[in-house]
Amino acid sequence: MQRSSSSIFPKTETQTSAEEEVKKSYPSTADLEFAVEFQTLSSSTTCEISPRKSSFTTELQPNNSDEDTIKILTVHPLVGEVIDSTEKIKYQLFDFWDDRNFVSAQFIEREGKIYLEGIMKDGEIKTVPFTEQNFNKTTTQIATPVKNERFEDDVEVGVLIALYILLFILLIAVLGFLCLLAATLAGFLFTITLTLSLALLGIVLRAMISSIENRYN
Repeated sequence: MQRSSSSIFPKTETQTSAEEEVKKSYPSTADLEFAVEFQTLSSSTTCEISPRKSSFTTELQPNNSDEDTIKILTVHPLVGEVIDSTEKIKYQLFDFWDDRNFVSAQFIEREGKIYLEGIMKDGEIKTVPFTEQNFNKTTTQIATPVKNERFEDDVEVGVLIALYILLFILLIAVLGFLCLLAATLAGFLFTITLTLSLALLGIVLRAMISSIENRYN
């Protein structure tokens, strides 16, 4: 069951205890550009929507939760807050949210609705509504451990560089052998072989550098 809500009711001792349980089970994003609130509410509780925030509520069930306890997660995007780094939001909310193309973004309010306005590196400005569908993506990723994609990318690039270094060493060894062989045959042949070897080495090095640059751009 999906409901729009804002936490405006005082919490009882039981609710506070249940709130702590939920916080242990799901990472809090309160220090990011979202205000996150956890509540335990009965199914008969009614809530109102804050006029300055777009609020969505979903039911989350930790693995060790009681079946009769409804755990509620409410997320409010903060209007006017500028987001200048994707590290500030750990969950991918929108399709254009890309580290390589992202510059900055902020939540804006138009006619009572909340939008995320993003500025891309090419100067393009993209505006998308912060809808319940976006929020559902967030809660799905909150409930699932998020992989450190930046760390995985760095590891992958590190392995790639190590392979390139190994190939470079093997190439030097092969070229050295060929040069030595050519030197024993004839001085002229040695000169030609050395020239071709250096040209081949330059091409390989350029390809390796381009591959690494493309990885980070």
